[in-house]
Amino acid sequence: MWEKVREEFILTKNYLNNAAYTPLPLRTIEAIRDFFYEYSKYGPDSDNYYSEILDKVNKVRKDLSSLLDCEDKEVIFTEGATQSINFIAHMLPLKKGDEIVVRDSLQEHPSNYLPWLHLEKVKGIKLKRVKVDKYGYPDLQDIEKAITFKTKALVITHALYNLGSIMPVKEIGKLAKEKGILFIIDGAQTLGCLPLSVKDINCDFFIFTASKWICGPLGLGGFYCNKKVGEEILPFCLGDMAVIKYSSTKYLYRDMPFKLQEGFRNWGLVIALRESLNLIKSLGINNIRERNKKLVKLLREELKGLKGIKFYGPEEEEKRVSILSFTIKGLDTENLVKYLFNKGIVVAKRRLFRKSIVRVSPHFYNSEEEIKSLIKFLKENGKGIWQ
Repeated sequence: MWEKVREEFILTKNYLNNAAYTPLPLRTIEAIRDFFYEYSKYGPDSDNYYSEILDKVNKVRKDLSSLLDCEDKEVIFTEGATQSINFIAHMLPLKKGDEIVVRDSLQEHPSNYLPWLHLEKVKGIKLKRVKVDKYGYPDLQDIEKAITFKTKALVITHALYNLGSIMPVKEIGKLAKEKGILFIIDGAQTLGCLPLSVKDINCDFFIFTASKWICGPLGLGGFYCNKKVGEEILPFCLGDMAVIKYSSTKYLYRDMPFKLQEGFRNWGLVIALRESLNLIKSLGINNIRERNKKLVKLLREELKGLKGIKFYGPEEEEKRVSILSFTIKGLDTENLVKYLFNKGIVVAKRRLFRKSIVRVSPHFYNSEEEIKSLIKFLKENGKGIWQ
């Protein structure tokens, strides 16, 4: 099955950097082309064609709601995870003195930290930073201690971009509900590679991107917003799609999800995303999870005997997504990543506190042969990196 899946991707390099962006399957590339061909052929604003577009968009929304385990009206489209987080941060009715609980900044992805830091600077809210261990895990007791009567929300990443560590979001979500605060999750590194349910997690917001593990196009993402929360908050931006009617002095919001979508119209990418989601659905998210675990296990087992190698992140498969990070003593991380790229192997350099590490992130379409190619190079040709 997996050999057949590999034929969907037109890669010419050994691409092992899916935690950054995934390549598009051929079916999605063709869907993007087909949309803009039809769009230009029939006239972008033709009534019949526009209705057809919206119908197709609603089908994609339903597909995403199935993957997230929520109602389709709780799925809002944006241009990506970073925009989603910023939208949410500015939609919350925060005032000076209100508190937001976050993970320690040196371990958090900038896109899930800077929007909240910005609000601290411009609105006078207070960030309560919870320290984490070497794998990025916060202590639940420390989180509970950080929550006060001024706390409005708890923000956390589902899986870490540098280590792959999966946070105990179910337990944290339970704590957030007990304390009566909003629970916001950055799920950029989990949707498409990890089975999940926003209902089970008990979160109020779940942010995702199309361009990582669900193999969708760049410039597209979104977020889940609990419908009760969505009815209470005000949109950050407002456009004609967000209102039913308006006069010179007042306006009436539409229902979710349109209330929170202002004038988003990147319909071509949304409609094409359905092809990527169909691929994910046909393979099964549980099968994808097991496939990815197998690939990372192969890589880790073969590399652990390599002289000077040090792994970062939890060893247990169930505690991480398909990200394996390491350094090799005596080798500069940046030079290693560049050297591998010149040899046709694409991995990434990422930051861990103040250290640079190599991050390898295979996905279901990668083959065992591609993993073995990286292993063989590091074992047999590593000396050439510094010669």
